[in-house]
Amino acid sequence: LNLIRDVPRCDYQDLSSFLILPVQHLCTYELFIHNLIQNTPPEWKEECNSLSVALDQFGRVGRYVTESRDEYETLILLNTAISGLPFNPVESHCIFRGSVDVHIEKKDCTLKPRTLLLFSNIVMIVKHGRIPGSQVYCDAVPLMH
Repeated sequence: LNLIRDVPRCDYQDLSSFLILPVQHLCTYELFIHNLIQNTPPEWKEECNSLSVALDQFGRVGRYVTESRDEYETLILLNTAISGLPFNPVESHCIFRGSVDVHIEKKDCTLKPRTLLLFSNIVMIVKHGRIPGSQVYCDAVPLMH
């Protein structure tokens, strides 16, 4: 991936920078097709059926890319925090990811925000870090087969 990084013609970017470009344009294409449909004269609306199908497909692809990216980022965040657990992030699939409020029995007995991750073989509760965007591994419970 880093071979082209030394090539001035490639602006010193690695291959992954170029591979992401088509994905970054999905929203632009979706917006373009939406505007095209909105600005099509009423007498041509029947011809817009294929554009409506394309718009729907771009929306589906965009949602799939977002979900895949979120799952990948979750696995990367947890990768360093799970050493010693019966969990392989490469082979696992995130079944559910969501925010929960957990009752913490300490001094104030307040609800604390956590992220719940359910995999096929383990449940993880991730504590939100003090730095925005960071997360800290908090607890994991292996599931019985």
